Amino acid sequence: MVWEKLKSELRCKNFGFGYPRPKVCILSQCGPKWLYLICTTVFLIYHLSWLCYDIYIHTENRQTDDALYFTKLLNWSYTLLITFSNLIDFICTLSIHCRRKDILHQSKDETVAMPWYSQLNWLFFEISNTVAAIITIGFYSFLKPVGTPLALEYHAINSVYVLLSFFICSKPVRVLHFIYPEIYMVIYIVFTVIYQLGGNNPAIYWILDWNEPVRAMYTVLAVICVAVPLVHMTFFGLHILRDRIYKCCKKQPGIEDVEYEDKEVKGATV
Repeated sequence: MVWEKLKSELRCKNFGFGYPRPKVCILSQCGPKWLYLICTTVFLIYHLSWLCYDIYIHTENRQTDDALYFTKLLNWSYTLLITFSNLIDFICTLSIHCRRKDILHQSKDETVAMPWYSQLNWLFFEISNTVAAIITIGFYSFLKPVGTPLALEYHAINSVYVLLSFFICSKPVRVLHFIYPEIYMVIYIVFTVIYQLGGNNPAIYWILDWNEPVRAMYTVLAVICVAVPLVHMTFFGLHILRDRIYKCCKKQPGIEDVEYEDKEVKGATV
């Protein structure tokens, strides 16, 4: 079954974000329709609170590394992916609950095209999952751990959030979507080259010191060719596991059937 699922994933159309049942992006795996809206609201408040705390700490302490803040991968990822992805998720979920009742109450036999904002939501979901896990693994494997609350939130609890959100939501994972976290990491790597060599600045991370090009290239190859595909495939495996758990639980009273079989979209309109 897993092999058949994997073969069905390896089709060119699966690079895209078309899906016949867009409500999977705004509902929890099981439970009432309003459950995921509550969850994503709580997650958004949580992340915005940490972001405000981070700004407060930097403003009050006037830390010497303020100029380097947005050179760090973890700050890119937390600000642009974890928080921004959560914000998009909240807006999409609230918008569909309020304005797209056809999606919210879509029947099993009805096909509706995926709106562009749900596709954007799905894109950030795929990127943020993989990148958050890589940051946690990389930080605690190769860099010096710091025990401050912010460091724990940005380096460790971010991955806890990703896993928690992953098992609550019903968004699918496409194997071929590994290309998007790859693109994100390539953009950051190019930025480190321009920042260090073009701006004559010190290396952002010792493992990406372009004055030591051999070591830096080993790091790039390890991230692009090993870490991103492996972590993304792990999430694909968790996606299958989540489906199995759901199918075992959906026979129980009170479990709402989200039903997200992958069908062809025919005659659907946005």
